[in-house]
Amino acid sequence: MFGRATITLGIGPHSSSEYSSFMPVTSGIPHGSVLGPLSFVIYVNDLPMYVKNFADCSLFADNAKLSRYVSNQEDSADLQKGFCALKEWSDYWLLKLNTRMWANAQRDGRPAEPR
Repeated sequence: MFGRATITLGIGPHSSSEYSSFMPVTSGIPHGSVLGPLSFVIYVNDLPMYVKNFADCSLFADNAKLSRYVSNQEDSADLQKGFCALKEWSDYWLLKLNTRMWANAQRDGRPAEPR
C-alpha cells in the first residue's frame, strides 16, 4: 500500500477527544471496505501450497491452522518444516505473524496452554 494514512480519534471518558497525527499505512488490508475480506483471502490463498508437503493447513477468516498427526520423529520434523515454511511465506509477503495466538498440542492430542 502506498499513499495511505491512518488517524485515530480518542473517544470516551479517559480520552481527550483529540485526533492523533497521520501515520503512514505500509501494509495490510483496508478495514471496513467491501473488498477487504476478498483481498485478504486472495492475499493468503497460496499459504496452503507452501506447507502442503509438511502439514495440513486450514484457513478461516483471518486465521490459519497448521496440523499434522505426529507419531514419530520424522512426523515431528515435518511439522517443524511446515512452521519454517510458514515463516518463509510470511517473510516473503511482509506479513507479521501474531505468535501470541500460537498454541501447541500434547502427545495425547489434548490442547496445551498457549505460550
